[in-house]
Amino acid sequence: AVSLLLAAALLLEPGAARADAAAACRAASGAAAIEPCQAALKADRDDLDSGFKLAWALLGHNQESDGIAVFRTLAEEHPEDRRTHFNLAGALASVSAYKDAKEPILRALELDAIEWEIQKLAAAIFLNNRDYGPAHEMHRKLAASGDRTAMFDLAEDYALGRGTGYDQPRARHWYEEAARSGHVGAMTVLAAKLESGAFGAPKDPEGAAYWRQQASETARGLPGWE
Repeated sequence: AVSLLLAAALLLEPGAARADAAAACRAASGAAAIEPCQAALKADRDDLDSGFKLAWALLGHNQESDGIAVFRTLAEEHPEDRRTHFNLAGALASVSAYKDAKEPILRALELDAIEWEIQKLAAAIFLNNRDYGPAHEMHRKLAASGDRTAMFDLAEDYALGRGTGYDQPRARHWYEEAARSGHVGAMTVLAAKLESGAFGAPKDPEGAAYWRQQASETARGLPGWE
């Protein structure tokens, strides 16, 4: 009976050790998370949460190449998990390596094309790579879901002919949608365009004054406004 209990304890020990390592990783923060999260990931290569926390801790403490290497290894070891590719793309984008970020974000989109966060990151990566066509498609999807930043970006696409044809009526529509949703930049641009008579329409000084006032009032409520 004693030998059976000992054998059971030995069988449980690795699992308990992994759980303890993972708990220590979760409890730590900042640079202090690096060592326990390394231990947690070493104990369990499938512990993606510990792996992600380790990689972001490295990135946040001037060890960018090491952090990206961790993300890359996780993506290689877990190729069917969209989170590994999303995090790798995000890490590369965070150090402005947009060209390198394109492959993992495309893989993340293959695995989950409707996840809002993946679409947002994809739009930013495409735009910074000057892949205007794919960026425009992401802007359309995000704007349709109510994302006000995407509404503004979509307005810019139509105003500049970026990834699509020039379309001033559509540009105005999306500037107005973004402005009504609280996007201060859209309010400011819309005011300037209405004042100058853009969109192929007569000048609208009253509309310009309205949106300029809205921009001022909205900006007062934003963090950091003085």
